[in-house]
Amino acid sequence: TPPTVPEHSSQGSSSVLDISPDPCRGSARQLLSQLLDGRLVIQDFLPLSQSIEWKLGQLYWNERGAEAFVGGDVPYLVNNDGYLSSAAAKHFFSRLRRAEGRGELPPGIYVLELGTGTGLFARLFIESFRVLCEENRVDWFERFTYLATDRSEQMLSDIRSNGILSDHPRQHELYRVDGQDLRGGLNPFLEAKGEAAPFQAVFLNYALDQMPAAILSPEGANAGQLCVRTCLPRGFDLQEHTSFGIEQLVERAASSDIRAQKELIDLYEFFVLDSDFKPVAPGELPYLDFARKFGQARSSHTLLNHGAIDCLDQALELLKPSGFILINDYPEAPADAGPEAIHHQRFGGSTQIGINFSLLKAYFDEQQGAHWIEPEEDSPLICARLLAREVVPGDIEAFHGCFGKAPYLSAHAAFERARAAVAEGRHEAGLRAYTEALDCQPRNWLLVGEVAEFLMGVIGDYDTGLEMTRRGLALNPISPTLWNILGGGLLHLGRSDEARQAFLRAIELSPRDVRARYNLVYIHQHRKDYAAALRMIADGLLLDTGGEYRDRLLASQAEVLTGLSAREEELATHRANRLNWVGERHGEAS
Repeated sequence: TPPTVPEHSSQGSSSVLDISPDPCRGSARQLLSQLLDGRLVIQDFLPLSQSIEWKLGQLYWNERGAEAFVGGDVPYLVNNDGYLSSAAAKHFFSRLRRAEGRGELPPGIYVLELGTGTGLFARLFIESFRVLCEENRVDWFERFTYLATDRSEQMLSDIRSNGILSDHPRQHELYRVDGQDLRGGLNPFLEAKGEAAPFQAVFLNYALDQMPAAILSPEGANAGQLCVRTCLPRGFDLQEHTSFGIEQLVERAASSDIRAQKELIDLYEFFVLDSDFKPVAPGELPYLDFARKFGQARSSHTLLNHGAIDCLDQALELLKPSGFILINDYPEAPADAGPEAIHHQRFGGSTQIGINFSLLKAYFDEQQGAHWIEPEEDSPLICARLLAREVVPGDIEAFHGCFGKAPYLSAHAAFERARAAVAEGRHEAGLRAYTEALDCQPRNWLLVGEVAEFLMGVIGDYDTGLEMTRRGLALNPISPTLWNILGGGLLHLGRSDEARQAFLRAIELSPRDVRARYNLVYIHQHRKDYAAALRMIADGLLLDTGGEYRDRLLASQAEVLTGLSAREEELATHRANRLNWVGERHGEAS
């Protein structure tokens, strides 16, 4: 029933409703400012690389270790699928050839990787280099040592426990090294070798983007740097997420004690950042004069990767004259994106910022004894750059032949043809294209895993598919995906005990793996272990934040509950018929 209008009211009259603004609340803009000011401030404005946001992003690596990558939080496939390792090994081998021709190849051949992560790039590089040495009948592999380093002790511990480099124990060493203090971390190795500059190559794969950087405003000589204020969202209920009060959170954000900082990790994903440009204090930023000079010709903001420059300067000092530094990383956001777009990126709980390759090139082009080399055109997925102490005929051509868009597309052409053929249902053509792809990339474990799934799921050849999966695991034994593929094939062949072991290994490598849990539900259900199946479903639903397996898990839950009900009915029937009166037959027997 529509409301009735009181008799004393007159349509169009404003005497009943007071719409006068409250003068004490200020202007419309001030109303919004009051909302912003009403948020809980954890830390006032600081440069990004000094903020608690950045510090927690760096602590993340030591908390999660290799699981940050294999669990899918942080992308790692671009530089760890085998293609980049093979390209790096090919270029490294060609440089050694030219050094040998000039009589400059030393008895010991040493390679340094900074930020080795899972160790998978190192594993595949070492194997690629071994094959090249065998094919060319040189003894360089026996003289070769790969130094895998990382700032995270947990990463190094995971490399040891996973055995990712154990196939070649004499060809690798592990060191904890901070990219801002190379000699400090490498001093035991340098002293043992008695050399100040022993390395033929230094690799930095997605390592420079984790080093301190600053974003400078374009206002000429008085440029400020971008700072952030760390807040919690408006209306955030502290008691729901932490036992600390706001004063305790502020104290921990300001603390230099890592243990105090770690107590804020659970709040990291809720942080909201306010941004503003603040003046740069004298001496606060290294390379500031150079960056200002570089930015004078630009009307946009300037990203100064000062931590990357400092790391590369130190790395150059560790190189032999014929050595080189290979950088694989992602670039800064486009110049017209604005400062907000180029703050940083979050992957899981980590914090990174892109690389201003133009600024790095300008800096090292000015340095004596440094040569900056770029590909003719960048790969669609990653930017490769080479920094060398000297360049001799053939070096640039060799680099262009291994890195950039053209070599990448050439190496992946058959791979893409195979995918297209399979998508169109042309399975025989897909099989031939996959064969060509493996010729181009024999150590690409992602490719091998995809072929295994194709063989089992499309062709129906489970024996060959399982053998292909084992080939993939020989390349990358820490891939939950490959362990799931192996388990799926074993399960189809009725080898449920072995399949269960494969799925459990996937969960061991990535404790939040939902696919493996979904697969284990089937095994528990088949064994009528309904309690275990329901626990696995509950875990899967909790961990499946993206909802990829939600419908399948709920469907399995319904099936399990149906099976549970059927079993209870069967037990009830059994209990009802458990005792039977046989007195009549006893009477006959007597």
